[in-house]
Amino acid sequence: MLLVARACKAPGAALYSGVSPNTSQFMLLFLLRHAEALDSQPDARRMLSENGHAQIAQIARVIPSKDFSGITQIEHSPYLRAVETAGILKKHALPNATLRVLPDITPNDNPLPLARELASTAAQTPRLIVGHNPHIAHLASLLLSNGHGEYFFQPATCMALERYSPADPSATFGYWRLIWHINPDLGERACAAARP
Repeated sequence: MLLVARACKAPGAALYSGVSPNTSQFMLLFLLRHAEALDSQPDARRMLSENGHAQIAQIARVIPSKDFSGITQIEHSPYLRAVETAGILKKHALPNATLRVLPDITPNDNPLPLARELASTAAQTPRLIVGHNPHIAHLASLLLSNGHGEYFFQPATCMALERYSPADPSATFGYWRLIWHINPDLGERACAAARP
């Protein structure tokens, strides 16, 4: 079951007073936590459970294909459960995308370097990153609230963000807004009802 929550701001609307959206700097970012994994050791070799395989297949079916248009690469942690999640998503939603390992996004890696990169890159190509808690939750917090918000990604949770202005002296990580958030445990009916 899935739930999608969508942000209510109009595309490009300024979220902070005095900030004008910079349309030449828009960037879409999808953050996806790996699906449910088996409990085993070592941590880096944990495989997806049967339910985890089903979770990602369902996520791939629910996210509108237009939301993933433009994604040419699925970036993921080197841990097996993230590798498998990325592969299943590729199979079901992005067959032409390539897979790329990001070595510094394991569970306890520091999200600051990636947050700075995402805030300052001029590339407008959408990015999809498959990672882990607490790294991915801290990354979302840095981007959406400069590290002051708390976010938790259950297994197979996906969040879509939009950067509408890059980093500047008043916003270390740029200005971002939440577009939607899918949680696999709360109901597919709510997901369908939430779509515009």
